[in-house]
Amino acid sequence: MRSIKMDTFDGKRMNVNIWDDVTDIIGAVVISHGMAEHSERYDHFARFLNENGYVVLADDHRGHRYNNAGAKGVVDGDSFLQTVEDMRTVVEFAAKTYNTDVCLIGHSYGSFLSQRFIELYSGKIKACILSGTAHMKNPLIMAGNAIAGIQKAIFGGDKIGYFINKLSFGAYNKPFEAQGQKFAWLSRDKEQVAKYEADEYCGYPMSIGFYKSFFSGVLNMYGEAINNVRKDFPILIAVGSDDPVSNKAALANKLYQFYLEKGFTNVTYKVYDGARHEILNETNKDEVYADFLAFLKKNG
Repeated sequence: MRSIKMDTFDGKRMNVNIWDDVTDIIGAVVISHGMAEHSERYDHFARFLNENGYVVLADDHRGHRYNNAGAKGVVDGDSFLQTVEDMRTVVEFAAKTYNTDVCLIGHSYGSFLSQRFIELYSGKIKACILSGTAHMKNPLIMAGNAIAGIQKAIFGGDKIGYFINKLSFGAYNKPFEAQGQKFAWLSRDKEQVAKYEADEYCGYPMSIGFYKSFFSGVLNMYGEAINNVRKDFPILIAVGSDDPVSNKAALANKLYQFYLEKGFTNVTYKVYDGARHEILNETNKDEVYADFLAFLKKNG
């Protein structure tokens, strides 16, 4: 892995990690990481893709490690859409640098960014995998958006959103407390959870401004823009059956049904029995790796 600094559309600098130890390149993959984590956590999976002919690139999103916009968790402006534009920059760089087709993999927050990316820029990628994902137009998100708006007006956008974090994500771990880890909802693999909990760039609450942009951004999805996407665009929706983010896959199924209702003809839906949120770090990750690779080879 090597790291470079890349100019953003609005004059900032973002950190991009690149795994390109590939002899015969058959494609490129851009990874969009989750909330309150960072791209280096995908090193093992990226090396697996390298071994199978894929160059991998992953930026650190705004408000995250090597932040291009300020202190950890703090952002400036509409960070959700700005990060989608950052992803576009990385996708275009990958296509030009390696002269190959590009696929997108988004996990959790990164999958929501990727949903928006599909609506706006599907013509720039061959296919997309949405991991740990959900349909985001629901009462919880609407409530979070309202609260974030009020708190931003009172406290400003830079204040850390402890209350919003607790309200939105605080209940995730309750079904898994017997594992004895604060973030057991991420995976059955205790070692992977321990690494996450020991990482200062993981698991922290974001700023009120970040949450406000996130909630507003996802609530603006699922509109007319989706009708501009070609109907045979390949999408893989992959979640764990015990993932609290997708409400035990119910909201992932809602997303799947949404794409079908919009006339999409190449959408695959996979639920991994017993798995939690981070399926790439689960006890059955070898199965997930193989499924993701098969999808990329078929559609990338």
